Amino acid sequence: MTRTVSIAILILPVLSLRGLAADDTAPVAWELLPYRIQLLVAVEANASLPPRLADELPVDLAARVPAVVGGAWRLQASAAPVELRHPILHSLNDVTANELPATAKKGDKVILLGVAAGQDGFLVRARELDLVTGLWNTTVTRNVRQGASVKQEALWCLLSAFAPHARIEKVDAKTVTLKLRAAALARREADLPLIPSGTVFRPVLVKSDARGAIVAGPVETIDWTYLIPTQSKISSSSFTASIETGLTGSVIAEYHPTRLRLALGVSPSQDSTKVKLLAEGSAAPLEGYEVAAQEPEAAGKPGTTTSFGRSGADGIVVVPPSLNAVRTILIRHGEEVLARLPLVPGLAEEITISLADDRPRLVVESALRRIQDDLIDIVARREVLVSRIKAAGATSNTASADKLKDQLRKLPSIDSFLAELANQQQAAEALEGSARSKMLQKLGDIRKLAEKLKAENPASKL
Repeated sequence: MTRTVSIAILILPVLSLRGLAADDTAPVAWELLPYRIQLLVAVEANASLPPRLADELPVDLAARVPAVVGGAWRLQASAAPVELRHPILHSLNDVTANELPATAKKGDKVILLGVAAGQDGFLVRARELDLVTGLWNTTVTRNVRQGASVKQEALWCLLSAFAPHARIEKVDAKTVTLKLRAAALARREADLPLIPSGTVFRPVLVKSDARGAIVAGPVETIDWTYLIPTQSKISSSSFTASIETGLTGSVIAEYHPTRLRLALGVSPSQDSTKVKLLAEGSAAPLEGYEVAAQEPEAAGKPGTTTSFGRSGADGIVVVPPSLNAVRTILIRHGEEVLARLPLVPGLAEEITISLADDRPRLVVESALRRIQDDLIDIVARREVLVSRIKAAGATSNTASADKLKDQLRKLPSIDSFLAELANQQQAAEALEGSARSKMLQKLGDIRKLAEKLKAENPASKL
């Protein structure tokens, strides 16, 4: 499934009209509000798996979840409809909300779980659709070698694919305070974290009534923005998260009584995402643009930069997953960083990023770099020749000194470089925005070097 994303706010349909209230008359406190989850399970017929597993697995998971999660989930599990089994098993990322049965879309979430044959055993995969926002989570994958472990690994996938809700309570510069839904409902398993390990959040604005219950209408997701918990393990309903965004200004809207500022969890994934670079205002792919990731600091050491390569004729570069759910990607062209954006690999199979066509700037930058390198080369050659002429004179080697002086006189004229700079001046002035000012500044610095070299008389050093 391919998704096109630009740096803007997207409009998505709301699939749940009942909202977050337990019923229509008595809203339940956010911390006490359980999730209504429908689980659809598909098991591939395989000689290595018991034939009864397709019937047993939904029952087993429905029985084990309350013993682990407690009252935070109200889970109903069943076998997936026949028409959904093959997509769940073999193309889970391509399943759309419209393909799900209407009976499954009456709660808060639908989780699809499939068990299929893998290269070295079995492949268990799960993916969640959040019905409140209409957003899919990443696909969580588990490789299982032994059939006896399938049920346990299926439970792990189910828990890991879950995308919790948090309410944005406060925004303070680059930090937000979040309140986790259902966090006050006791967990049966004391060591079970309130949110799956590595989970980050994406902010979503949802229309609500005066009581805070969801009402019908579109929701707004804030692109290129994630909320990353500041603690490795969340132990209470309220916690803080840092804002990682590729946007400028205040990215999260102020509080409004008829708008819920929701934060929806995003699970780490083992999948990659294709980043497709297009020229702004057209569908023309941008070739030769580098995509890299700014790695986070580790053990007090500054983060490094990992390059994923340059875009080809199709404009695509693949961004793989990492230990952290969010990767900060840098899009570079020549020496210029054109964009710095947070990305969760695996959340979408492909995203499209539109950029201003940077090729005219790169032409100017390449020409200026060549002129600068040539001028520096002349400086070095002048110094070497002057040094050698002095050495020849010290030994009274007149013939050698005269030959070297001739080479000094024949060095390229500085006037030719000044003429080239005049030509590049026009090209630089034709650029727009920050690229224009940067190239003009660089051109001015190189011109100063050229004029200084022209004013110098190498013979005066002899």
